[in-house]
Amino acid sequence: MDLNFIPTEVCSCGKVHKTMVEHVTIESGAISSIPEYAKLYNAKKAFIIGDVNTYPLAGDKITAMLEANGVACKNYIFKERRLEPDEKAVGSLVLHYDAKSDIIIAIGSGVINDISKILAYQTNTPYVIVASAAFMDGYAAGSSSMAIDGVKVTVPAKSPDVIIGDINILNGAPIH
Repeated sequence: MDLNFIPTEVCSCGKVHKTMVEHVTIESGAISSIPEYAKLYNAKKAFIIGDVNTYPLAGDKITAMLEANGVACKNYIFKERRLEPDEKAVGSLVLHYDAKSDIIIAIGSGVINDISKILAYQTNTPYVIVASAAFMDGYAAGSSSMAIDGVKVTVPAKSPDVIIGDINILNGAPIH
């Protein structure tokens, strides 16, 4: 199911509500739509982000699908089991980012999404998030929750252009 959220009419409250998210695909096997989205955004090189918990869920599959469709990939996997949304994580992403990438694809939920949204914002690059947990409510937000100098703050970020909710991945999320 691909949902398009571009508003076309005024709400009963009198306003037009809108989001920067252009596409949401939620279904079993939804990651198979990623090459189509890469083509839609004219991507030639993808920067794929995950961590030791989330990358194994779909990272190699996404890489193989993209490469089979002519999209080169550079992957960055955070080694930390408990990644923190802080300057160190964002700095690590920036230092590993390949400036020739023209699409960012992240696999994860809270922290991975927050730091990836900042990278997409700073580089003005199309951004796809592959959700790894259904309970997380910040996938579409245009901001990121970060710890800066040890203080929790909300900073401007880029809403994803595409949210992928693959039921096969979401079903495997830890109960807690």
